[in-house]
Amino acid sequence: MRNVRRHLGTIMKCTLRHWYYVFEGIIRVVLLAILIILELMEPYERDILPEEMWYYKYPFKPNTIPSYAMVLLSSGLPIAGIAILCLLRVSVRADYKDVIQGALGLSLAVLLNGIVTDTIKLTVGRPRPDFFDRCYPPGSDIPDVPDGHNCTGDKKDVLSGRKSFPSGHASWMFTGMVFFSLYLANKMSVFRRNGRGHSLRLIIVLVPIIAAMIVAITRLRDYWHHWEDITVGALMGTAFAILCYLQYFPSPFGAHLTFNNEQSNDIESSTTVLTVI
Repeated sequence: MRNVRRHLGTIMKCTLRHWYYVFEGIIRVVLLAILIILELMEPYERDILPEEMWYYKYPFKPNTIPSYAMVLLSSGLPIAGIAILCLLRVSVRADYKDVIQGALGLSLAVLLNGIVTDTIKLTVGRPRPDFFDRCYPPGSDIPDVPDGHNCTGDKKDVLSGRKSFPSGHASWMFTGMVFFSLYLANKMSVFRRNGRGHSLRLIIVLVPIIAAMIVAITRLRDYWHHWEDITVGALMGTAFAILCYLQYFPSPFGAHLTFNNEQSNDIESSTTVLTVI
């Protein structure tokens, strides 16, 4: 009788866990659908006074880091990094769950950040530094009083030119890279007593954040964003990364703690210190 109960308990536990993953997947599909809808919406047409038009007269240049490359870097690179680190360890079962938890946490952070970023972009409608070149391309007729409402440029470029605040590249990159840095810091115990004083560990943890900073700086160099856009985007991405990371992994700044026993089973590998370095 005891074995039957134990067997039924195991079946129930596996079933509930499978439904948990299904529910989490549905949430992300809904969030992705909302993000796609926001991407297709037109931003608010903010008035531009003639005396401030000089602020938006930088040349219209191509992206140094295209949007598709940014998405791959901010989402694909952290997951690939987590998977590679798991291959370096011994416990296959724990590492398999580690990758799943990492994918759940990162996808939630990226999608929430994307929705909030796009919502603010559409609501504010701040012109990019190169908006004048988008609105009135070289060689086109420029009205006597340009106000940004009677543009003659390509509609897609003009609409994109009204989505400067905040920087999507900065928010997305900092979401993915800060999440990955927290994961590395946790695995290598960088901020715990047994890991402090190891310079190489700290440098490795900082590498993803430095990469995010470099991508964000290219947006300023390409005249696609003002410095305020990049700063706010970076802060937003960092906030979503921290919040979502702590939902699926213990804090890298203290003792390994979990919220409940079931979650402890799901993130048991996060209590393992990466000993490669």
